[in-house]
Amino acid sequence: RYPAFTQLYVAELWRTNRAWQSTLLVVRQEAVAVVEDVLREAVRSGELSEEIDIPLTAAALVGMVLVAALDWQAFQPERSIDEVHSALSLLLHGRVSGH
Repeated sequence: RYPAFTQLYVAELWRTNRAWQSTLLVVRQEAVAVVEDVLREAVRSGELSEEIDIPLTAAALVGMVLVAALDWQAFQPERSIDEVHSALSLLLHGRVSGH
């Protein structure tokens, strides 16, 4: 929904000594914390394995969605948000292996 913000976030987050870094770190932590909470609840309910590394998995999921969103906007803008959501959902549900 906010491609300019997403581009700024991805471009600046991993650069050191930048004006935006402290603000983006707060935004990143807030986003990752939401995903961590969802993962913890899924582990508690038995939907996910207790073996997962919650902080790393949450960061990986946030990163995956950000990069997919940028790729969609830059290289596949003709696709609908429903198509993108469906593709990412299949990946998250582990249904891409063909087995």
